[in-house]
This record gives sequence, C-alpha cells and structure tokens, in this order.
Amino acid sequence: MRLLFATAVAVTLTAAVVAAPAPADAPAPLVGVWAKDAGGVELRFDFRADGTAKIVVTAGDNGIDATAKYTAGKDGKVEMTVTESKEVGTFPGVPPKGTKYTFTFKPDGKTAKLSGFGGGEDAERAKEAVEGDYTKIEPKKEK
Repeated sequence: MRLLFATAVAVTLTAAVVAAPAPADAPAPLVGVWAKDAGGVELRFDFRADGTAKIVVTAGDNGIDATAKYTAGKDGKVEMTVTESKEVGTFPGVPPKGTKYTFTFKPDGKTAKLSGFGGGEDAERAKEAVEGDYTKIEPKKEK
C-alpha cells in the first residue's frame, strides 16, 4: 500500500512539473531571420525555434555558409557554437566546427542591435562587420 501511495505521489509531482508553465522571467525564443549589409558584405542570421541557427555571410560570389547551436538569455546574451561551416568561393576566416561565439542581440520590432561580439580566432577581425543594426526579414507570403 505504501509503495502504491509513493508511486501515486511521484506520478502526481512529475505531472505537475511537466505541466507547469514556463516561468514569467523565461527568455522569449530568439526566432527569425535578421540581415545586415556591412559595406558590400551581407550577414544573415536565421535563428530557429529548435535552438539552431543558419549563418550566411556573402561578398559577391564568396562567403561562408554555417550552422550553429545557440542559447539566448533574457538579457539578450547569446552563446553560439558552430556545428558546420563551409567556404563558398574564397573567403577569409571560415570558423571551424566547435568555434564558440558570444554576443548580445536585442530585437526591437523590425530592427535589432548586435553588440559585444567575441570568441573564436577571427572575432576581433570580424567584429566591426558583425556588430551593428540588423533588419528583420519577413517570410514571403504565398499568394
């Protein structure tokens, strides 16, 4: 009888934890496509709800095509780890798998500001191009 009671309590507590809503201070998911033109270099971050991001950097026919896992905190702090990257054409500074970056990303409607970019060997060189104002790219509506 005690075992049955203990099991019932454990099941009830587990169900309560699983069904509990996210805390009010939990960060909103960082989702959407954000782009910036930095003097002929286009940067595009596609943050997905599953915690992955696609990063595309292009300069004419050259660039970087990368994917990463990311976490975003309520304060806008983002931690990102490259899971795959490839050079398109000839482009300097392609981050190898496992490269970690941190930055602050603060969306405000259709614009966002990226600041505090750091990590990886190329971060200091890329900082000027990566940091700044981004515009949200809305998905195209089907007719």
